[in-house]
Amino acid sequence: MWGRVAAVENRLPVSQEQQEMDWSIELHWVEPERIDFELVPLSQPLPESPSLQVFRQAVALCDEGDWEQGVSAYEGVLGQLSPHETLLAQLASWGRSSALQQLGRHQEAWDGLALLLSPGRRWQTPVSLMLNWLQTSILVAAQTKQGQAAATLLHLCYALSTSYPQLDLSQRFGELLIEAYEALAGEDLEAAVDWLDVTRLEWESDDWVLPSVRFLLVDGLVELLEFEGALEEAEEVVSWAARQGDDELVAEWSERVEDLREQARDPYNLARRDDRRGLARLGKVNHLGKSGRNALMGAAVTNNLDMAVWLLERNANPNLMGSDGWNPVLLAADHDHVEMVSLLAQWRADLGATNDLDQNCLHVAAWQDYQDTARRLIELGIEVDYCDSSGNTALHLAASEPVPAMIELLASVLPVDVRNDCTESTPLMLAAESDLVENLETLLRLGADPEARDLRGKRALDYAKFNEADEAARFLLNLKGRGRS
Repeated sequence: MWGRVAAVENRLPVSQEQQEMDWSIELHWVEPERIDFELVPLSQPLPESPSLQVFRQAVALCDEGDWEQGVSAYEGVLGQLSPHETLLAQLASWGRSSALQQLGRHQEAWDGLALLLSPGRRWQTPVSLMLNWLQTSILVAAQTKQGQAAATLLHLCYALSTSYPQLDLSQRFGELLIEAYEALAGEDLEAAVDWLDVTRLEWESDDWVLPSVRFLLVDGLVELLEFEGALEEAEEVVSWAARQGDDELVAEWSERVEDLREQARDPYNLARRDDRRGLARLGKVNHLGKSGRNALMGAAVTNNLDMAVWLLERNANPNLMGSDGWNPVLLAADHDHVEMVSLLAQWRADLGATNDLDQNCLHVAAWQDYQDTARRLIELGIEVDYCDSSGNTALHLAASEPVPAMIELLASVLPVDVRNDCTESTPLMLAAESDLVENLETLLRLGADPEARDLRGKRALDYAKFNEADEAARFLLNLKGRGRS
């Protein structure tokens, strides 16, 4: 099990006198998977001191968004504290870690928080500070892949929310759970799904936890193409909602179950899973499933060459267009799968096919800087000067992105001042409006004309000024000063 919290039996104060009293929480980190806690009267007032003044300055700096200076100020506080200033040390440690988190320096933030997380450590802090510390710690633990610590801290948050409903933590707990899962999933989705599957076991009987946890699990499993597991989770929610008498939730998740069943037998997903038995059972090699795509498109996205050949040998159509306006070779180019592009071309895929934006494979590769794919498409004879629905060639699209090497490649097969089919703008004009000075330098070195004008008589400099592309405008003005115009 990832973590659990052992709670001391107690209750929040209820009398008026007690309600007006300041309270703190005593935490005892017994072991990595267990925290005991108890609410006790606050016994550590915060006296005025030079350190407290610096602390307030640090808080003010962070409130203004000056995180770097805030970190320095917090470190100044921590560097001058006496051993007796425990509460201020806790406040400054949390503030420093929170600021470091804002700066994306997650490991440093965790290292600072870990001083308070050592197993065997016992410490006391005001409830409000503990709740702030807890939120920061859960997210930083997840951001640094400290799955066990994140789970233990989430269990603490859950135990506090159920033991002390007055703290009103239930909604925030759900939000923290989602944020922690997403942070872990950003690094390793499969590990994050496993983490959530184990961690949620102590929560799922609670009315407001089960649906949200299962929703995350179902979505994660679907992304991993584990449809059987996703179906099982969704069906359990339907059963649970029925026991709760929640007809609305039953209807919502019953619809989800049906959707998952369709996805599980969608040929696009079967191919992505390399499920040839499922595809053979389906027996419709060119069928567009719920996704609007067929099996060959699934093979193209995953770059599964063996699956693609298996399908093509069974009469899969390499030029079938999906309902989203993409076909196998366009998808292969969109994922930078050079070998798949070559294979489909051998099976007579139409390189002139266009997507829903009327872009061909070269357009798709160009703006994403897929140079190997673009080079192979050129070798295969794709129409390099084809214009999309906006009148742009692939070189125009590349000029609008920070991809100077792609510009060099395309300019070897296209005129550097090739015109937009609708506006007669040049790639240099689009680089100017996008404020991409490196692209301007590359295009000019290749011979682009800064004085070329579009249908409205506008030059690259005019494009820069109109779009408030200040760096590009300064660069082009300097050219005029050096006599380049």
